[in-house]
Amino acid sequence: MKYVDWVERVLAESSRAISADVNSRLMGIQVSELAKPLDLGIDPYGAPGFHQSDERMAILEAVEDLADLGLADPSRDSFRVVLTERGRKGHEVSLRTAWPQIVRDIQVDEEQLSFLRGAAERSEEQHEHFARMQHVTSQEIFADLGWLWEMGRALDITERLKEKRCLHSFPTMGGPIPVRLTYTGVVRATEQQQTEDQELLSEALNDWETTTVEFKRLVDLSTPANRMEFTRDILSIATTPGRQRRMLVIGFDAKTHAFVQSVDATIKQDRLEDVLNQYTIGQPPELRYRTVFWDSGLAGIVGIVRDATQLPYRGSDEIRLRYGTDVFVRHGSHVAVPDGQELTDLAEEAQRARERAHLG
Repeated sequence: MKYVDWVERVLAESSRAISADVNSRLMGIQVSELAKPLDLGIDPYGAPGFHQSDERMAILEAVEDLADLGLADPSRDSFRVVLTERGRKGHEVSLRTAWPQIVRDIQVDEEQLSFLRGAAERSEEQHEHFARMQHVTSQEIFADLGWLWEMGRALDITERLKEKRCLHSFPTMGGPIPVRLTYTGVVRATEQQQTEDQELLSEALNDWETTTVEFKRLVDLSTPANRMEFTRDILSIATTPGRQRRMLVIGFDAKTHAFVQSVDATIKQDRLEDVLNQYTIGQPPELRYRTVFWDSGLAGIVGIVRDATQLPYRGSDEIRLRYGTDVFVRHGSHVAVPDGQELTDLAEEAQRARERAHLG
């Protein structure tokens, strides 16, 4: 389990338990009680070592990070978890919705970002049921990054990141400066691509479907007909002229534009490529598939990279038999068969692209 998933789980289970009990709203929930719904594989009452266990420390560290985010009360003792009013909604709203704001608001330079990433790589300890960000030293991180150890430089980096709530540091006189990354620091170090994809998806939803963007409720590759439909959709987006970003988004309802279901876990990059290769003549467009946390699930984004030298992209004989053509474009939000002028324009664009590639 990743640390960001662990903190999310601690918040969700704390919020669920506290919201269900009036007394817990005031007094909080005991850490030992919280350990049960977290399913940590350890008996918080029967195990004599629970108080000193990694599992209990993982809960306390997650709560400490939630307090930094304003979701837990930092003044309470280490035996109870007390959530703020915002924190009590943690089982309804994912922490991941705050990632774009964290990445946007926590401004770090390249040196600080490298340090955070080095710290995250060295200190994240993943287990089956929980995760921890262990204390590591700045001296170890410097060594991992190939940096010459300089006490003054390390103090400057850690103090600035501490001010931004990306880590806790414990400087000692002439020592190696132990640090522990916070949830904010881990997100800033490791989740930039995810936050960029969330913002990309948000922008696409505002525009909805265009000549180069299509939304689908699901992508089902279980039958030849479905695989050919997927190929047709990809080829139409890739062939259509334009400089806009090209992608197929999975998980949204066509009428309401709402997120309705997570992408099928069996959908993988290599599977999509295999289908496209099977039903395309010549070199197919390049695909870049990733999943994006959205609401309470995972949306899918199939990025499509257009190579103008390969225009127009053509479907296989099976595609031609099924649809009566092997070339597709998009007119507005609909797949269409290009007319003669469009085919001429595509051929000319391909010729210009090949000439540029030859000169280059």
